[in-house]
Amino acid sequence: MVKLFSIISLLFLLTACSNQEYTRLESIRPTPDIGSSSVQKTSDKVVDVQATTVPNLTSSRFVVASPTPTPTVLPIEVNVKLKNFLIKNLGPYDSKSSTFGDIKFDTRFSNFVFSEFGRVHLKGQSGEYYNPTFEFKVPSDTKIISPIKGVISYIDWQSSESDWEIHIKPTLESDWTVGIDHIVSIDCERPALTGKICNKQLTINGEQIKIGMLVNENDTLGYAGNWSDYENIGINGRTELMVFKYLEGYKGVMNYCPTLYIDEKMKDGLISTISELMNSYEKWIGKDSIYDEDTMIAPGCIYRGIKEIDGAIELID
Repeated sequence: MVKLFSIISLLFLLTACSNQEYTRLESIRPTPDIGSSSVQKTSDKVVDVQATTVPNLTSSRFVVASPTPTPTVLPIEVNVKLKNFLIKNLGPYDSKSSTFGDIKFDTRFSNFVFSEFGRVHLKGQSGEYYNPTFEFKVPSDTKIISPIKGVISYIDWQSSESDWEIHIKPTLESDWTVGIDHIVSIDCERPALTGKICNKQLTINGEQIKIGMLVNENDTLGYAGNWSDYENIGINGRTELMVFKYLEGYKGVMNYCPTLYIDEKMKDGLISTISELMNSYEKWIGKDSIYDEDTMIAPGCIYRGIKEIDGAIELID
């Protein structure tokens, strides 16, 4: 009996020691580093843990491209839009000095200080013609300014008149032309001396005018050209403004009323100015029949256009 008890006790002690050793060994087993492995053991299943790909937001694949901005294209003006009527100081009327800006009224002067578009010149004579311009008779120190922004397309020294004629186009490709007839250099002596010719080159801001040169509206082009002052009263200058197109390869020309080709922003002011010039002159001279404004198609114009081809004239109402 005692022997049997001893054997049972011995077996119990051996079992207890074995359990303690297993527990101790489990407690010192290192914990696997799950974060450093791509394989994780969970419930006896092997799961392959793939690394998550985070998109690079700076990559070109994820950047929304901004649309290419469309460049602002300024329209090229090919039509004529006058900003002025050549005379730098055109108005207002001063009854005390009998002047309209630079224009001088004088009873001794036997011509019109302003000839409107379509007026008959040399009426009844062999050289009779319809005036295709705005023509001004002024003191010779009257400054002439560019009526448009554009390009110089023509320059000519007129020996018979002892002054220049130039043409300005909105662009060289344009069919429209603004003509400025009778002008002398800003470097010429003024007032003009009778019989003295000044043929100095025209300049703009000190640079000699040449074909292809750009010019801005209101740039000073020179002084009014020459007019014989037989009365010796100081009205010894002349200049003309023309708006026209050449026809049939320079066989003819279509002249247009300048008033119909004014820049919209300047329209009211310039129409008022040319109307005031005619009205003030009639009031000053005491005749209301100098200019037939009631029949004009626009202030300063008897006709819309004057067409000339091979010497034949057609008046456009």
